[in-house]
Amino acid sequence: MRDDAAVQAVFNPWALNLFTQLLQGATRILLSCHARPDGDAIGSMVALGLVLRTMGKEVTCLSPNGVPAAYSWIEDGGVLRVFDDDPEGFRTEAASYDLCISLDYNAFSRVDPQLCAILERIEAPRVMIDHHDYPTKEFDLYFSYPPASSTAELVYEFAQRLWGKECLTRPIATALYMGLMTDTGSFSYSVDRPRTFEVGGALVECGADVPDIQSHVYGSFSEGRMRLYGFALYSRMKIIAGGKAAIIPLTRFSLDEYGYQAGDTEGLVNEPLKIAGVLVSVMLTEKKTGNVRVSIRSRFGVEVHRLAMRYFNGGGHPKASGGQLKMDLRTATKYTEEILVGFLANGGITPPPND
Repeated sequence: MRDDAAVQAVFNPWALNLFTQLLQGATRILLSCHARPDGDAIGSMVALGLVLRTMGKEVTCLSPNGVPAAYSWIEDGGVLRVFDDDPEGFRTEAASYDLCISLDYNAFSRVDPQLCAILERIEAPRVMIDHHDYPTKEFDLYFSYPPASSTAELVYEFAQRLWGKECLTRPIATALYMGLMTDTGSFSYSVDRPRTFEVGGALVECGADVPDIQSHVYGSFSEGRMRLYGFALYSRMKIIAGGKAAIIPLTRFSLDEYGYQAGDTEGLVNEPLKIAGVLVSVMLTEKKTGNVRVSIRSRFGVEVHRLAMRYFNGGGHPKASGGQLKMDLRTATKYTEEILVGFLANGGITPPPND
């Protein structure tokens, strides 16, 4: 199926009409994104929240955790809220929402466990707008298209079909462009479709200031974050598998030493892919629980989403995936090295589950 026809099938008249009916019957609307939000999660969620607020809806854009400074600067009109700041307050009011919209995640397990339990109990209709593979059956209405570069791109397609391009004010276009830009590495990956560039151009026409967005997102590192980058690459990065893979294990002690704030390791896992010959990069971050968060990136046609699903209790996109390991960092590092060596020795192909 051609790409434009496939997108049209996602945003088909029946689905859009059903959403319109749900929207007409809703007064209080909850938008939520995945844990440890990135630029796409925040940008797409806030943009849609601002659109809905112009229609007189009472909107809450809920991030499970703190929003990194690189993304919190966008004009949110007061709709953005952090669950961790007042979990009991949200628990008390959760039942009052008439409609729930999940953006940039395809399963409630992608939010933190405490919030997940609350979302699962809300009886309002559930809508999903997302670009990750394999959505769960927890939702009532799906706008799912994994080939899209970002959820921000899907929100653009969604909004302009329902309400026309005139709904895309400068703050809304800015939020969407931030999501599109960050999920494509400034249009350097996940850009196999011409439509992604067309959407970017349309957002610029609607007022998105590209140099200003770039400056806020990529030019606002704290000194601690920059020093953490240097330490991780100089002292922690290990090149393995004959130069085809890199691993960066980071302890809680190291993170604390450099004054870690939410988002400070965003993009770090991509850096080893700038080394000639490196095809896969993995960052292992020790969590406060003692478990390990796994971030995986790849290039040159090597796909890692099935690898993440089979070996790291996760998933994601072909070239950008993640997961977690319930083991200490030292064990996780050794385990990951063994998996990567075997994976690349097999030509970057994940064996089927029964192997």
